[in-house]
Amino acid sequence: MYMNKTALFLILSVWILAACGPDQDYFEEGFLKVDDHDIHYIVEGSGDPVLMLHGGYLSLDSWDGQVVPLKEAGYRCIRYDELGHGQTEVGGKITNGYEIVNAFAEEFGDDKISVIGLSWGGIQAVDFAINYPEKVEKLILVSPGMNGWDWFQDSIAHNNFIRGRVAIANGDTTIAIMRFCKNWVVGPQRDVFEVDEDLRQVIYDKVEYNYNHNWGKPWSVPDEDFDRVQLADIKVPTLILRGEHDVQDIAQITHIYAQAIPNAELLEISGVAHYPNMEITEQFNNIILEFLQE
Repeated sequence: MYMNKTALFLILSVWILAACGPDQDYFEEGFLKVDDHDIHYIVEGSGDPVLMLHGGYLSLDSWDGQVVPLKEAGYRCIRYDELGHGQTEVGGKITNGYEIVNAFAEEFGDDKISVIGLSWGGIQAVDFAINYPEKVEKLILVSPGMNGWDWFQDSIAHNNFIRGRVAIANGDTTIAIMRFCKNWVVGPQRDVFEVDEDLRQVIYDKVEYNYNHNWGKPWSVPDEDFDRVQLADIKVPTLILRGEHDVQDIAQITHIYAQAIPNAELLEISGVAHYPNMEITEQFNNIILEFLQE
């Protein structure tokens, strides 16, 4: 389903010797050909590979706050822009998200790879763990979605979603992005002024870029054969994180995952909504590092 690097494949590699180790500042940026898509990626650091899958309407730079701590702890950070996001160039083929994950595991992983998936990325991570269980070291699901979930069961979030779609139909991307941010950055039950203004602006800008540059482009697709009973086949250590102020759907989804995955731990993080990696970066990094190093 995927190819190795081709003549069109761009690689920018920089090696910088550092006191803590010669490979810590390894940097590679390029495009990996998967089917007929050119998928933008960045790989940094050396050591055990960790693949980070971003949420919908964001891009690989939403993981910027995790890269340095992971590199310093001896991990190789692998990130890419999902189809229809960031700088990835979308072709015409319909491609399963978990096959793209597998392409990166094959290209940059070792025998096994740890996977962190946030929101939409959580769906891809779960599909990958089910279809390629032998390749997964550890699994971290952050505010994860679920394959086949009926959105939204949270009435406030549903209203924000509908109003956002009406705004898009009317050509008002500003209102649409504001409704998106109210659901996911602020959370349905919080007041906007309870959330740091800089954080709101950073995520607004990321979503605005994707609305303006990628709206209407196809994303990868979840595994059409997914069945919740398959969650019991995920045997690797799994950490599930949800924010106290996230939409009600995420609370329900994470409960299902925690009950169905045999070796899963569920942790609710107080005071945050959908993006704990950006809202409480230091605390989030400590949590994931402790889990990865166990």
